[in-house]
Amino acid sequence: MSLYLNGRLVASRNPTDLGVMAAALNPDQLVRLFLDDDNEWAPARIALFRVYAGPLSATEIRDIYAAPFTSTIGLPKPGFQSSGIVNSASYSAANAITPGGFFSIFGSDLGDDFGDWGQSFVNNIAPRRLNNVRVLVNDQEAFIAFTSSSQINAIAPDNLPDGPVNVVVEYSTLRSTTVATQSRRINPAVFRYTPENSRYLAATANDGSAYIGPPNLFGTNGFLSGLALRPARPGEYVVLYGTGLGPTTPPVPAGQIPPPRTGGYPLSNSSEIRLTLNGQTTSVVPAYSGLSGFPGLHQLVFLVPDISNGDYETVLVVNGT
Repeated sequence: MSLYLNGRLVASRNPTDLGVMAAALNPDQLVRLFLDDDNEWAPARIALFRVYAGPLSATEIRDIYAAPFTSTIGLPKPGFQSSGIVNSASYSAANAITPGGFFSIFGSDLGDDFGDWGQSFVNNIAPRRLNNVRVLVNDQEAFIAFTSSSQINAIAPDNLPDGPVNVVVEYSTLRSTTVATQSRRINPAVFRYTPENSRYLAATANDGSAYIGPPNLFGTNGFLSGLALRPARPGEYVVLYGTGLGPTTPPVPAGQIPPPRTGGYPLSNSSEIRLTLNGQTTSVVPAYSGLSGFPGLHQLVFLVPDISNGDYETVLVVNGT
């Protein structure tokens, strides 16, 4: 095991041995690492310590010394499997990717920085590289919404075929192996609240006055982020949020914030939501089904029928899917 300071070996030990590492520099040599060219203290100089499992080559040491804080020498490549590529709403790996829809990648060493795209839109277009992370689907750049070491959320590019597609994650100069998954033009899924094993669909009142769900779902006694949290009421309009519902008319390019438009961006194909009521199926046609004001996110606005209090299984069908 070797310890480097800004690219200079300062200590090492045999990986099979326990105890203190053996110094590779004497104290005077170590002090000189913190002096400038005139042998004066350099208070603004920052030291970077890294531990490597084995000795580095001369070329690797030069690369680290030239760019100690951005060097990826010795770092593991991003790693993930086909089962780790999922639809961001359903978390299903079946047909995980839909053109223009959200998908997630779960794995290891996918990046170092934890953060989202909040300040990264340029000309209303989502970033293709975020926190030095990039995702390629069939060699086309996806739009990155969130990064961490173990998860990436992204919007798939347009013009993907139905069937097998290849996914690659790049972090800085590190590139994962190519991983295969499935793409499907329409693969509808609705986002859910996390508590209670994601049993309840994420929904809001159409007037923006409340979140729809059990009042104590989050243990907050009927409130969530400053709004009421309550069940839906017969006769009111409720909004569900989904992804992968298909193209719209007019179309909006993947990753772009939809420009304001009267009538919005409805789905190109007809759709319906089915509310299964105690074994009986009632079909509810949405008043609006299409893109929201956010890239990759669909809205389904429907009138709650006159039904009894309780939980109802909701099945979303888009063109028979």
